[in-house]
Amino acid sequence: MPTPRSSQRFSAKQSKKTSAQLNSSTLGAHQVNARVGRKNRMNAADMHLSSTRRSRRASHGVVSNVGTSSSSGENGRAYARRSSQAYTQGYKKSGLLKGPLFLLLLIVVVVAVGFFVATRVFFGVTGGRMALSDTGTSSYLKAASANAPYYTLFVADLDETNNCDTDVDMVVLARMDEQGKALTCLAFPSSLSVAMRDGQDHPLKDAVYVGGYSELLRVVTVLSDVDITHLVTLKQADIEALVDSWGGLQWNLTEEVDDPSAGSLYIPAGQQTLNGAQLTTLLRARNFSKGIEQQGLNQCEFIADFLEKSSCEGGLAAASSLDSVSKYLHTDWGAEALMNTLAAFDGFQASSAYKAFIPCYQSGTGSDPLYSVSSSDLQSMMAYTNIGSDPNLATATGSAASISPGSFTITVRNGSGVTGGASTIANILTEKGYNVTETGNTDSYVYTETLIVYLDDGIEPAAQSVCQALGMGRVIDGTNHYTFDTDVLVILGSDWMPQS
Repeated sequence: MPTPRSSQRFSAKQSKKTSAQLNSSTLGAHQVNARVGRKNRMNAADMHLSSTRRSRRASHGVVSNVGTSSSSGENGRAYARRSSQAYTQGYKKSGLLKGPLFLLLLIVVVVAVGFFVATRVFFGVTGGRMALSDTGTSSYLKAASANAPYYTLFVADLDETNNCDTDVDMVVLARMDEQGKALTCLAFPSSLSVAMRDGQDHPLKDAVYVGGYSELLRVVTVLSDVDITHLVTLKQADIEALVDSWGGLQWNLTEEVDDPSAGSLYIPAGQQTLNGAQLTTLLRARNFSKGIEQQGLNQCEFIADFLEKSSCEGGLAAASSLDSVSKYLHTDWGAEALMNTLAAFDGFQASSAYKAFIPCYQSGTGSDPLYSVSSSDLQSMMAYTNIGSDPNLATATGSAASISPGSFTITVRNGSGVTGGASTIANILTEKGYNVTETGNTDSYVYTETLIVYLDDGIEPAAQSVCQALGMGRVIDGTNHYTFDTDVLVILGSDWMPQS
């Protein structure tokens, strides 16, 4: 049976009680008096604030700046302590991240400083090992302009059995072009008669005895009329040890070496791998068909081989090469500067170097006759050398003009990679009367300049005539580096551009 509706309603008494409870649960009120003329009691009157004024205002229903309280009930000091601990813990957490970064940075700095110190020590030790003992040379060495070719004088004592540290058996003036990776070597005979500072004429080999290496530099400077930037000196034992460290040198000898004045070693003609002792014997030998001139050309060839073997890529490879070379020579070159030079000549080939013997004539007799320089011819040779041309052109131009184009055979090889290059050059030469018997390509297209190669000295004028006919190229003696069946080999380089 349903409950009567009257029993579900609030009575007036219950409603009044509930209303009073609701009013009491509210802090303050928007209306002070719920009913006009009657003041309601509010719980705000029971609040005790920090001042009488604030308590009075609260009893009237006005409360400002009421904030939340800590759930922990902690006082201000405890809260400050807890906040400080939280900050410290956060800082420590960030420190954990910064620690490894700082350690890594520290390691990098230590390694960089260590590398710098090690580098300075290496260059200091290496430079000290190579330093010249003759400090007077600095007044005769002239600094070269930036990125410009310069001259270096290579000097060697090839016969240490005389127990004399002032004897000179090899004098080669080299024009070095780092930008073009080019080398020109001029050999001066050690028996060349020259005037020295004491007012007397002496053979060139006595210059160091008369006035040290500075006197040798002075004499060669006067003869060549060029400034010399660097001096490199070598001894017989050092050359032999250096060549042996290379595993020997490949050399194609057109004549046997059997000169009692050069030593007891005999070296047969043909392709040879020369050890250190054999090489110094070859450099001393003069009993060739061209005599002292061939000796000078052999000495030039060694300097070109020296530069090819010593040059390398930069970085650690250059440092390693410098360390090896520095054991066998003395020079004014600073260690770091020489290392940069070796790196600059990376890729240099000895076969590309110009080699010449200065113009001179025999002016004495005996087993070791004196020679005198042909001043005007030397000036002409230096004019070609100074501009980077073949110094042999100074004496070969007239001979080349008298050569009959069809009197010798020519092979043309394309080393430029330009399609049809060999055929094009062959047609040009054939139209001018030359006898081209073979064409083809080189094994690889690595030639940056056109080369006209000869093997026999008697063919050199013919090679010069080919160079003149093409209006380009460089004539070289390929005795130690090339083999071919014709009289002249033309290798087309990338410096040739076909006409459109």
